[in-house]
Amino acid sequence: MKNHILLFFTAITALVTFSSCTDRLNTVFTDYYVCIKDEYGASSSNIDASVNNLTMTYYIYLVAPTLANPVTVNYEFIPGDGLTEGVDYVPISSSRSVTIARGVTRMPVRITYNSNVLDPAKDNTLTIKLTGCSDPSLIIGYPGPAANFSKHVVTKR
Repeated sequence: MKNHILLFFTAITALVTFSSCTDRLNTVFTDYYVCIKDEYGASSSNIDASVNNLTMTYYIYLVAPTLANPVTVNYEFIPGDGLTEGVDYVPISSSRSVTIARGVTRMPVRITYNSNVLDPAKDNTLTIKLTGCSDPSLIIGYPGPAANFSKHVVTKR
């Protein structure tokens, strides 16, 4: 009898626990958007300051049904006061936009990082921030007030 009661309470506990979690696991956005992530799907990453000539790729994603026209997404680099473009990092492209053609879902942004001695008292981050989109119906970053994935922050350590 004790085993049946224990089994019953275990089943009830599991049912309550797992049923309360499933809503967060199946988040579906109804809005269409563009976002930026690294190759692992993260919104931030770290780079070792001692590596030299390391090229990293970040992706700007279009999350929408196939659109009739290409979408141009603008972005900017915002270095902290401890990093200098051309010294600590070099963008591969001089353009600050990517055009996502019809049927394509992502476009790369590539940056080469160079070794340099860092001042730990300074801000040694580089932020790649999405700033605009040619299609006004698309949201920058994930839908919602936090606008997650509207930028990618790289910390050089």
